[in-house]
Amino acid sequence: MLKDNNTRLFLLMTFALMYISSLLTIILLRTNIFLFTNPIIQILQFIAGGSPTIVAFYIIYYQYNKERRKNFLSRLLKFNISPIWWLYAIALPFLIMIFLQFLTYQNLNHISFELSSWLKLPLILLISVFAGGLEEIGWRGVLFDEMKDKYSITILTLIIGILWSLWHLPLFFIEELAFSDKNILLYFLSTIMFSGFLSLLIMKTKSIALAVLMHASINTAGNYGDILPVNHGVRIYLGLVILIFTSLYMIYKIETEDEANII
Repeated sequence: MLKDNNTRLFLLMTFALMYISSLLTIILLRTNIFLFTNPIIQILQFIAGGSPTIVAFYIIYYQYNKERRKNFLSRLLKFNISPIWWLYAIALPFLIMIFLQFLTYQNLNHISFELSSWLKLPLILLISVFAGGLEEIGWRGVLFDEMKDKYSITILTLIIGILWSLWHLPLFFIEELAFSDKNILLYFLSTIMFSGFLSLLIMKTKSIALAVLMHASINTAGNYGDILPVNHGVRIYLGLVILIFTSLYMIYKIETEDEANII
């Protein structure tokens, strides 16, 4: 029952903070009361974008007992992981971007290869940890933990992917944000796809820290080439579906092997 209560608490508070803060932002911007750079708008956007993290820490410190809190924080700060998984977290989003770009355009002309921009990668990655990456404390941290005993990881991945995409929905209606010029269906498919590869990372490493890093890398990759190419032809949909099924198959295979080992 506690798990169900925490799941409901996380979802209700996270969606409420995102949707209410975004609605206020839209109203204030469209009535020309404030510019997007106004501190009040920025605070509202901080609350909206930070809602999974804010609510996660509330649950960790006010709903978890001491032992569970300690275990969660140890995974949040778990950095002693095989270099292979560090490479997976950082490089996979870029490889996915290259795959989707090539599939869509049959070339890589839409990707930046300027040395000066790649030298900035560590800084952009660090900024992205705080500008999006920390969401994973909520999504692949608290919510994943609360629901993993109720569903198979394959199904849970789809559930969190769908919830994650719906949480982003208000951002498409704020013209000043990059979301406003994206295709909503493609974006929703991409969140489900990345949910799969993030779940796989959590399953293999138990490290929330690496999930934060991978989320940051997803956002960073967008600075070097659009992960969702503007050409919304059938190829991009096909590529996303292939990646979704690939991640889900890998998760299912790991789950099946783990169950066999237990037996």
